[in-house]
Amino acid sequence: MKPLLRLVALFICVTAVECQERNTLEERCIQQLQRGVKVPFYFGTSNLACVKNLGKGKRRRSVDTVSVTRLTHRYLYYCGSYYEFGTGYPPYRTLPYGWYRCNPETDSEPAGYSNAYPDCSKSCADKYVRQKPFSTLNNNCHHFANAMAKYLYRSDKECCKYRLPY
Repeated sequence: MKPLLRLVALFICVTAVECQERNTLEERCIQQLQRGVKVPFYFGTSNLACVKNLGKGKRRRSVDTVSVTRLTHRYLYYCGSYYEFGTGYPPYRTLPYGWYRCNPETDSEPAGYSNAYPDCSKSCADKYVRQKPFSTLNNNCHHFANAMAKYLYRSDKECCKYRLPY
């Protein structure tokens, strides 16, 4: 029991440090925006099969294989937060869904630059999730990432007040 408690304590400590670092990133982002400097945002991907199977008790097979169609789970990174859709969790968090197992990769080149404040982009993500239910073909993580990128790129500091850029 003691080794399990130590492991849980270590996880909580690492998570707390990670969250503190992310808050610092968000604070730096806000400082840049207050100075009128646009902040980059990035696309990223995770293995779709891995993300889809998280929490379902699936066991790892003896040999890894890759999909010939290379299906991926898409997210967008901005100001210390990862924006994702279709994972059954809130649309933004400080780490990408499945970070501990699914090897998410954030692109090295920015997808664009924005002057949107983090609270506005989070509000926009919440609004998208409320207005557009998930659909595997018609409204998935790729649609969400593109809509968020359009919002961030065209941000007029209105916090998605009127209509989302679908």
